Amino acid sequence: MGILDKIFKNKTEEFNFCRFPYPENVSKCMVDNLKNGILFEGNNHFIPWTKTYTDLSNENIEIDKRGDRTIFKFGIQKVLNGLELNLTSMKWLDTKSKVSFASIESNLGQDEQGRTEAIRIKDHLVNLFGEPNETNEEEEWEMSLCWRFDNVEISIVGWSHFAMKYDIKIGLVNDPNWAFMKKLKSR
Repeated sequence: MGILDKIFKNKTEEFNFCRFPYPENVSKCMVDNLKNGILFEGNNHFIPWTKTYTDLSNENIEIDKRGDRTIFKFGIQKVLNGLELNLTSMKWLDTKSKVSFASIESNLGQDEQGRTEAIRIKDHLVNLFGEPNETNEEEEWEMSLCWRFDNVEISIVGWSHFAMKYDIKIGLVNDPNWAFMKKLKSR
Protein backbone atom coordinates (compact mmCIF):
# COMPACT_ATOMS: atom_id res chain seq x y z
CA MET A 1 0.00 0.00 0.00
CA GLY A 2 1.49 3.35 -1.07
CA ILE A 3 1.51 6.56 0.95
CA LEU A 4 -1.42 8.01 -1.04
CA ASP A 5 -3.45 4.85 -0.42
CA LYS A 6 -2.82 5.17 3.32
CA ILE A 7 -3.84 8.84 3.33
CA PHE A 8 -6.99 8.14 1.30
CA LYS A 9 -7.84 5.10 3.45
CA ASN A 10 -7.47 7.07 6.70
CA LYS A 11 -9.56 9.91 5.26
CA THR A 12 -12.34 7.50 4.29
CA GLU A 13 -12.30 5.65 7.61
CA GLU A 14 -12.76 8.99 9.39
CA PHE A 15 -15.56 10.04 7.02
CA ASN A 16 -18.76 10.80 8.93
CA PHE A 17 -21.34 9.65 6.38
CA CYS A 18 -24.90 11.02 6.14
CA ARG A 19 -27.41 8.55 7.54
CA PHE A 20 -30.78 7.70 6.05
CA PRO A 21 -33.29 9.34 6.19
CA TYR A 22 -31.21 12.19 4.87
CA PRO A 23 -31.33 15.75 6.19
CA GLU A 24 -32.78 18.57 4.08
CA ASN A 25 -30.08 18.74 1.38
CA VAL A 26 -30.56 15.17 0.14
CA SER A 27 -28.55 15.46 -3.09
CA LYS A 28 -25.47 17.02 -1.46
CA CYS A 29 -25.55 14.46 1.33
CA MET A 30 -25.75 11.55 -1.13
CA VAL A 31 -22.96 12.93 -3.32
CA ASP A 32 -20.73 13.38 -0.25
CA ASN A 33 -21.42 9.76 0.69
CA LEU A 34 -20.81 8.48 -2.87
CA LYS A 35 -17.42 10.19 -3.08
CA ASN A 36 -16.34 7.92 -0.20
CA GLY A 37 -18.44 4.77 -0.53
CA ILE A 38 -21.93 3.34 -0.74
CA LEU A 39 -24.66 3.56 1.90
CA PHE A 40 -27.19 0.74 2.19
CA GLU A 41 -30.08 2.84 3.48
CA GLY A 42 -32.19 0.01 4.89
CA ASN A 43 -29.73 -0.58 7.73
CA ASN A 44 -27.46 2.52 7.41
CA HIS A 45 -24.49 0.26 6.57
CA PHE A 46 -21.75 2.29 4.89
CA ILE A 47 -19.05 0.49 2.86
CA PRO A 48 -16.12 2.71 1.81
CA TRP A 49 -14.73 2.34 -1.72
CA THR A 50 -11.31 1.70 -0.14
CA LYS A 51 -12.48 -1.69 1.13
CA THR A 52 -10.65 -4.42 -0.72
CA TYR A 53 -12.15 -7.57 -2.15
CA THR A 54 -10.48 -9.41 0.74
CA ASP A 55 -12.32 -7.07 3.15
CA LEU A 56 -15.61 -7.76 1.34
CA SER A 57 -15.18 -11.43 2.16
CA ASN A 58 -15.80 -10.44 5.81
CA GLU A 59 -19.14 -8.79 4.95
CA ASN A 60 -22.34 -10.78 5.35
CA ILE A 61 -22.71 -11.41 1.60
CA GLU A 62 -22.82 -14.33 -0.80
CA ILE A 63 -19.67 -14.93 -2.85
CA ASP A 64 -20.01 -16.75 -6.18
CA LYS A 65 -16.69 -17.89 -7.71
CA ARG A 66 -16.85 -18.49 -11.43
CA GLY A 67 -14.19 -19.30 -14.03
CA ASP A 68 -12.84 -15.84 -14.86
CA ARG A 69 -14.52 -13.77 -12.11
CA THR A 70 -15.87 -13.66 -8.58
CA ILE A 71 -19.28 -12.09 -7.91
CA PHE A 72 -19.95 -10.50 -4.51
CA LYS A 73 -23.73 -10.48 -3.99
CA PHE A 74 -25.10 -7.85 -1.59
CA GLY A 75 -28.72 -8.78 -2.34
CA ILE A 76 -31.58 -6.31 -2.60
CA GLN A 77 -30.53 -3.05 -0.95
CA LYS A 78 -31.96 0.46 -0.80
CA VAL A 79 -29.57 3.10 -2.17
CA LEU A 80 -29.80 6.62 -3.61
CA ASN A 81 -32.82 7.74 -1.58
CA GLY A 82 -34.89 4.58 -1.67
CA LEU A 83 -34.01 2.80 -4.94
CA GLU A 84 -34.23 -0.94 -4.35
CA LEU A 85 -31.61 -2.74 -6.43
CA ASN A 86 -30.17 -6.25 -6.41
CA LEU A 87 -26.52 -5.21 -5.98
CA THR A 88 -23.33 -7.02 -6.88
CA SER A 89 -19.65 -6.25 -7.32
CA MET A 90 -17.54 -8.28 -9.71
CA LYS A 91 -13.80 -8.98 -9.46
CA TRP A 92 -11.98 -10.28 -12.50
CA LEU A 93 -9.70 -13.26 -11.92
CA ASP A 94 -6.70 -11.11 -13.01
CA THR A 95 -7.44 -8.48 -10.32
CA LYS A 96 -5.60 -8.87 -7.03
CA SER A 97 -7.77 -9.37 -3.92
CA LYS A 98 -6.12 -6.40 -2.16
CA VAL A 99 -7.50 -4.00 -4.80
CA SER A 100 -10.34 -1.67 -3.79
CA PHE A 101 -13.76 -2.97 -4.82
CA ALA A 102 -14.64 0.59 -6.02
CA SER A 103 -18.10 -0.04 -7.56
CA ILE A 104 -21.42 -1.84 -7.34
CA GLU A 105 -23.86 -2.66 -10.08
CA SER A 106 -27.29 -4.08 -10.75
CA ASN A 107 -28.87 -5.73 -13.77
CA LEU A 108 -32.13 -3.91 -14.48
CA GLY A 109 -33.52 -6.52 -16.86
CA GLN A 110 -33.76 -6.88 -20.59
CA ASP A 111 -35.87 -5.76 -23.52
CA GLU A 112 -39.09 -3.86 -22.64
CA GLN A 113 -38.99 -4.71 -18.90
CA GLY A 114 -35.35 -3.59 -18.60
CA ARG A 115 -35.92 -0.38 -20.54
CA THR A 116 -38.96 0.48 -18.39
CA GLU A 117 -36.89 -0.04 -15.22
CA ALA A 118 -33.97 1.99 -16.64
CA ILE A 119 -36.30 4.90 -17.47
CA ARG A 120 -37.87 4.73 -13.98
CA ILE A 121 -34.42 4.91 -12.39
CA LYS A 122 -33.34 7.68 -14.78
CA ASP A 123 -36.37 9.76 -13.71
CA HIS A 124 -35.54 9.12 -10.03
CA LEU A 125 -31.92 10.24 -10.56
CA VAL A 126 -32.95 13.32 -12.58
CA ASN A 127 -35.20 14.35 -9.67
CA LEU A 128 -32.25 13.98 -7.27
CA PHE A 129 -29.29 15.25 -9.29
CA GLY A 130 -30.65 16.94 -12.43
CA GLU A 131 -29.95 15.88 -16.00
CA PRO A 132 -27.01 13.51 -16.59
CA ASN A 133 -23.59 14.97 -17.47
CA GLU A 134 -23.32 12.59 -20.43
CA THR A 135 -26.13 11.10 -22.45
CA ASN A 136 -26.44 9.03 -25.59
CA GLU A 137 -29.90 7.84 -26.53
CA GLU A 138 -29.60 7.97 -30.33
CA GLU A 139 -30.85 4.43 -30.93
CA GLU A 140 -34.40 3.56 -29.88
CA TRP A 141 -33.41 0.85 -27.38
CA GLU A 142 -29.80 1.67 -26.53
CA MET A 143 -28.92 4.22 -23.88
CA SER A 144 -25.89 5.50 -22.07
CA LEU A 145 -26.43 7.97 -19.22
CA CYS A 146 -23.84 9.19 -16.73
CA TRP A 147 -23.97 11.44 -13.69
CA ARG A 148 -20.42 12.36 -12.60
CA PHE A 149 -19.46 13.92 -9.27
CA ASP A 150 -15.68 14.45 -9.15
CA ASN A 151 -14.24 10.95 -8.55
CA VAL A 152 -17.51 8.98 -8.67
CA GLU A 153 -20.19 8.29 -11.25
CA ILE A 154 -23.60 6.70 -11.65
CA SER A 155 -24.23 5.22 -15.08
CA ILE A 156 -27.18 3.51 -16.71
CA VAL A 157 -26.35 1.57 -19.85
CA GLY A 158 -28.55 -0.29 -22.30
CA TRP A 159 -26.62 -2.55 -24.68
CA SER A 160 -27.29 -5.39 -27.06
CA HIS A 161 -25.99 -8.92 -26.41
CA PHE A 162 -28.48 -11.46 -27.79
CA ALA A 163 -31.14 -9.18 -26.26
CA MET A 164 -31.23 -5.59 -25.00
CA LYS A 165 -29.77 -5.55 -21.47
CA TYR A 166 -29.85 -2.68 -19.00
CA ASP A 167 -27.50 -2.11 -16.05
CA ILE A 168 -26.74 0.55 -13.47
CA LYS A 169 -23.24 1.01 -12.08
CA ILE A 170 -22.29 3.20 -9.12
CA GLY A 171 -18.68 3.77 -8.15
CA LEU A 172 -15.31 5.35 -8.69
CA VAL A 173 -14.53 6.77 -12.13
CA ASN A 174 -11.13 5.02 -12.11
CA ASP A 175 -12.21 1.60 -10.92
CA PRO A 176 -8.96 -0.42 -10.53
CA ASN A 177 -10.81 -3.66 -11.28
CA TRP A 178 -11.49 -2.43 -14.83
CA ALA A 179 -8.02 -0.89 -15.43
CA PHE A 180 -6.79 -3.87 -17.45
CA MET A 181 -9.82 -3.60 -19.76
CA LYS A 182 -8.89 0.00 -20.53
CA LYS A 183 -5.34 -1.15 -21.35
CA LEU A 184 -6.70 -3.77 -23.75
CA LYS A 185 -8.89 -1.21 -25.52
CA SER A 186 -5.98 1.22 -25.94
CA ARG A 187 -3.86 -1.35 -27.83
